[in-house]
Amino acid sequence: MHADGARIWESVSYWDRSLAEVAALFDSVYVSLYKGLGGSSGALVVCPDDLAGELRSWRQRMGGTLFSLTAPAVGGLIGLREHLGRFGDYRAWAVELAAALRDQGFRTFPDEPHIGTFLAYAPGTADEVNERVVAFVEERGVVTCGLWRDAHVPGWVETELTCYEPAISHNAAEVAGLVAAAVGGGGSRGF
Repeated sequence: MHADGARIWESVSYWDRSLAEVAALFDSVYVSLYKGLGGSSGALVVCPDDLAGELRSWRQRMGGTLFSLTAPAVGGLIGLREHLGRFGDYRAWAVELAAALRDQGFRTFPDEPHIGTFLAYAPGTADEVNERVVAFVEERGVVTCGLWRDAHVPGWVETELTCYEPAISHNAAEVAGLVAAAVGGGGSRGF
């Protein structure tokens, strides 16, 4: 059995399991070097030797043996060193932020984030909301969130929020208030 473990590093705190326990459930596991780790690109597959041999020939056929792949690999290793022990903290802060955003009138998915990344939803159109967000940044010099896109539900917009360093050094309720002010264009409960 194979696992697409692109965000496995981030997920183990939600599962309350170690990486070894999770990996032991599978014959092979794909891991990303950029999702959560901050590498520029790249991935690895942890697997038995016979499968590794097959993958090596496919890697070569697909152009994955370029000498320039050293930088993404090093970036992933740096990410492991710097972030691996912090993913539980990132998730805990994301849970706090999601709750604080819901208190401000936002919706989040999932309600309780499984990792340090989740979706936030607000009423409005992408053009309206993004205009307010950009005006907020220009006026206050604070970037509270990225741009928003129209959601599948008419009259709502969505964005993905990622809670890593340095976000977790801030008070989640204050950040939620700033996001509401930016998105709604008003006070702390901007919409």
